[in-house]
Amino acid sequence: MMKQQFNCMDAALQLAGKGIKVYPTVAGKKMPFKGSHAQKDATSNQEKVFELFSAHPGADVSIKLDKIIVLDVDNHTGEQEGLTALSKAGFSVSTSTRIEKTPSNGAHIFFKYSGVPFNHLDLMPGVEVRGDQIKVSPSKGYELINAGPTVEAPEWLLGLIEQARKPKTSHYNRIPGQETFVGKTINSLMDGTAVGQRNTWLAERIGFILGQGVEPSNAYKLMWWITQTALQDEHKPIKKSEFDNTFKSIYQREQAKLGGGVLG
Repeated sequence: MMKQQFNCMDAALQLAGKGIKVYPTVAGKKMPFKGSHAQKDATSNQEKVFELFSAHPGADVSIKLDKIIVLDVDNHTGEQEGLTALSKAGFSVSTSTRIEKTPSNGAHIFFKYSGVPFNHLDLMPGVEVRGDQIKVSPSKGYELINAGPTVEAPEWLLGLIEQARKPKTSHYNRIPGQETFVGKTINSLMDGTAVGQRNTWLAERIGFILGQGVEPSNAYKLMWWITQTALQDEHKPIKKSEFDNTFKSIYQREQAKLGGGVLG
């Protein structure tokens, strides 16, 4: 245990020195320590890393993924089900990037990634991709197979990620009948807009909702929720501050039309 403790702390400090945010997790388990905040505690400050790992002797090393994704290829059955699924789909995994063996004799394959952030996506049986956090060697059961350097994610993987991020087609058919004004409005809000048109679309829809007499607080909550659902698949996540500025601007414009006061 002592050797494991020093190995993990040394690895954590080395990773932090490279600017990678690390944090301790329970050895041999996929869980943070009680009272901790998992990847929210992750840091690349080496003094803080030393303090965290000193407080949890024998801890495994986990990292917060930032512009890095990890292809998780399972081997839980001992029959390489992840590799088999990829092979049947016609995909081959690069062996030139960083690769680590997992406790189940599967593989974690690291790639650079500059697309829309995500936490976790299931790609096919035995194959998933993580974009939030991952355990790394020398954590218990993890072994470095290839030290890298980490290469760019291949096009086929980016395509699978894009496909997995899209909402599944509903099995419900539209009920026959006239599409009412309310129906058209809801469909328009949930259908979203093309990439590059989000800000214009958002301003127009906020103005429309406010113009229909919707209580401003309700309009705010509704449009913020829509930005987190209908506008997440192809668009970069909108910052709360950006949304707030847009909403305030449109609200002031609508108030001015009515000759009313505006927000401070």
